[in-house]
Amino acid sequence: MDEIKILQHKKLLSDNSNIEAEINQKIENEDDKFIILKYLKGYSGKETALMLEARWKRFGTAPKDKYGNKIKPTEQYINVHVQRTKKELRVVVQEMLKCNC
Repeated sequence: MDEIKILQHKKLLSDNSNIEAEINQKIENEDDKFIILKYLKGYSGKETALMLEARWKRFGTAPKDKYGNKIKPTEQYINVHVQRTKKELRVVVQEMLKCNC
């Protein structure tokens, strides 16, 4: 992610643990946090979908569609969430760069 590299270069984030802490603080949706952290660690969309499905089963938190059916995460589902979360993180990064916080 280019935004994270920019923050590291400007010394606003010093290492990967700070990146994870910042994501945990700034991203509200737990599934989005899980998905983007797996993305940053290099997991494929397919691998992440399987891990997310196992996580939902373990915690009983599988979301439902508008018809009340449980959603089954797919590679496409993961990719959509990665893109949405990256967009959300871009806004956060731009705010951090503006105020140098």
